[in-house]
Amino acid sequence: WFALLGLLVGYVRGGRLKHLAELELRGLPLILVSLVIQLLIFPLGDRGAVFPYGTRYLHLLSYLPLLAFIWLNRRFWEILLMGLGILLNFLVILINGGYMPASPEALRAAGLTTLAQELARSGSVGNITLMGPGTYLNFLGDVLHLPPCVPFASAFSLGDLILGIGVALFLALRMRPRQGPEDRLRGLVRFLREMNRARNLREVGEAAIRYALELIPKATSGTLLVRDPLRRVFRYEAAKGWKLEELQGLELPEEKLPNLRYAPRKAAVITGYEEDLAQAMPDVYRFLKERGMLPPAFISLPIIHEGEVLGFLNIDGKSPDAFSEEDAGLLEDIREEVTLAVKAILDRERLQESEASLRRLYDALPDAVYVLDKNGRILDVNVACSLQTGYPREELIGRNIFEFVRRKPSPRQLEDVYRRLEQGEIVVLQHEKVKKDGTSFPVEVILVPLTYWGKEVFLSINRDISERKRFEEETRQHIHELNALNRALRSVVSTLESSEVLRRLTAIIEDLVKAEYTVIATFDEAGNLEELVDRPAGLGPFPVRLRESGITRKILVEGEPVLVEEILPDGTTVPPVPGRDGVPIRANPVLVKAGVRSFAGIPIRYRGKIIGILSVYSRKPHAFDKRLGLLSSLAGTAAVALENARLYQETRHLFEESPVSLWIEDFSAVKAKLDSLREEGVEDLETYLRDHPEFVLECVKLLRIVEVNRATLELFEVRDLEELQEKLPQIIPREVEPLFRGELIAIWEGRKVFQGVGINHTARGRTVHMLLRWRVFPGHERDYSRVLVSILDITDRVRAEERLKAYSEKLAALHRTVWDLQRCRTVEEVCKAAVEGARGILGFQICNIGLVQGDRLVPVYA
Repeated sequence: WFALLGLLVGYVRGGRLKHLAELELRGLPLILVSLVIQLLIFPLGDRGAVFPYGTRYLHLLSYLPLLAFIWLNRRFWEILLMGLGILLNFLVILINGGYMPASPEALRAAGLTTLAQELARSGSVGNITLMGPGTYLNFLGDVLHLPPCVPFASAFSLGDLILGIGVALFLALRMRPRQGPEDRLRGLVRFLREMNRARNLREVGEAAIRYALELIPKATSGTLLVRDPLRRVFRYEAAKGWKLEELQGLELPEEKLPNLRYAPRKAAVITGYEEDLAQAMPDVYRFLKERGMLPPAFISLPIIHEGEVLGFLNIDGKSPDAFSEEDAGLLEDIREEVTLAVKAILDRERLQESEASLRRLYDALPDAVYVLDKNGRILDVNVACSLQTGYPREELIGRNIFEFVRRKPSPRQLEDVYRRLEQGEIVVLQHEKVKKDGTSFPVEVILVPLTYWGKEVFLSINRDISERKRFEEETRQHIHELNALNRALRSVVSTLESSEVLRRLTAIIEDLVKAEYTVIATFDEAGNLEELVDRPAGLGPFPVRLRESGITRKILVEGEPVLVEEILPDGTTVPPVPGRDGVPIRANPVLVKAGVRSFAGIPIRYRGKIIGILSVYSRKPHAFDKRLGLLSSLAGTAAVALENARLYQETRHLFEESPVSLWIEDFSAVKAKLDSLREEGVEDLETYLRDHPEFVLECVKLLRIVEVNRATLELFEVRDLEELQEKLPQIIPREVEPLFRGELIAIWEGRKVFQGVGINHTARGRTVHMLLRWRVFPGHERDYSRVLVSILDITDRVRAEERLKAYSEKLAALHRTVWDLQRCRTVEEVCKAAVEGARGILGFQICNIGLVQGDRLVPVYA
């Protein structure tokens, strides 16, 4: 009855059972143990005890768990009051040998006449004994009673009364939150502890909602909304009083969220929001309405970090007048803690995602990457390490890196490497690495000092340079060819007349490969001869006639080079050149008659099309066996030079036919945005753009394309204007920002003409270097609503200029070396000048010269 009274008072005072569940009482099972024991030995009405054996001992034993429970929860004064009542009962029972003295008069007054008679007859029933002169502390026994009209009436002791009062007070007071400073402090400490221990957004939200429900009496439920900045939506991450599983599938667009309107910066009580929600997000509104998830009122607490809204904590009530501004202020008090916890979780998730991305990137690297301690022990490896060495990851971890090196560096070399690494240098070296099958391969190793899990370690990046070594060997063999190609490129780009280009090329080719007859023939798309330039040097000229099944026709059709190492007197070739029917093609009888013994034909290809053939002839067999690569390079140079000449010759015609990328664009939105800046007081746009770089990208998005020509669609590899509009963010990359900044300045200054150079991308990702020009149409000077834009693809020119610049630099280095050699007076000076010149020309770090003295090679300079 005392418990029922406490519950009733607690509810009347606005309390809830949920607050009892949050008190974190310790040792609750102890009460159950004691209750079970006492139910067994207590007399039930007039029938006596259920278990009549060992009553005195069980009775005393039943109080021990209760006393332990009181001690564990002594921080609650109401429980201490209960403990006083239990202690008084325990004292009486202990003194009276394990029984509670009971007054027969009290039993009869409570309506338990049969029990009183049995007690008088036998002296004890269950855990009670007849009160009399032989019992002690009778005033603490069962001398009190309830009237028989009360259900379950019985006699009870003073201790029982104190115990009941304690129970009633505990229930009545503890069902209502914030009953005192101690409780508030205890709740705050628990809230802060849960915030610190939270491992995810759900735990943060549930802890915050639970504490808010304690703070605000009429709060019944709550949710946590967190913003996804990438998708620009809010999602439910936690809920109490609602089914989170149903809410987690919802995505609320941030621009339509009512919370941003009603509670943008501080906690606010929100009511009457349903109509706005139904208009802004009808699907979400129906979903929540059908499930009864639209509370009449809620408090929304914005979670803001450094001006950025991270989410909202929503606390719901069951009536429109459930909350006051004071309640909203209570949530404001915990804003910082909730914000820091949410921010920490978001940062942790982003860090974990970043670490996972870094690991994927680490494993995706083509080079083998080892993490080494200072002794060379392997701590971690990426996938490429196993692919490179043939060892699985588990066989690499823990072993020393030098176990996989063909020749371990000397102690002096290691000391030098460690010294440089400790100074923060990046060390680059080369050595031979050994695979699991025993084979070796050269690697270039880059050693970088860094911190790994709090330890100073070295990052060892190992790149297989087998191909590079092979290439270096080939480069050394053809160094003089590089100089010749330099001269060829400088020569052919100095003119745009196709005949002159071909004439200069044939002269260079004759000099390079010692050809006795060189000819370059160009063809149109149908395979018809357009132009032919030859250079006889002991052979030719030969009549121009393409045999239907000849070697030249084969090159033109198949687009593959043909090298004839030797032409035999009967016209057969070594190696045989197969025709379309599989039968070897014989050499042209004219060539056989002229004494030609070797031949090479190289297709001149530009952008996948055969535009010509370069052919060289010699009366010596095997004259061009090792020259195919050089001839292919010259053919590539010829292709670029011929195309440049052809473009020059067709410029006027192409202009009239509009092959240049032409755009009609609307700059009016950009002009209006710039005008608004001027109205705001901005005077120096260039300074403003430097301080606000994001403004440039905002203006790019305001461009509107009205029309483009076919050349534009072809240039950017799109089907139509719609696809161009769709892929415009992909086509206009961030690299174009400096160019567009110049356009903005031109519009700001009122210029009607602009020109600039920049970079775009095609829809397929190919980089396009472009020359951009635009002019404002007459009649649209005020708002720039019609602008003619032309874009010229200059990608090939940029790359050709880069190659020309590289060749020019090497030629200049060669010229300086020759000049230095002419001034040398001793062998040592000659060697020094030659080595230093080779370094400048070839870019090698290590070069040396040795002189033959007798049967020894003596190094002179390095």
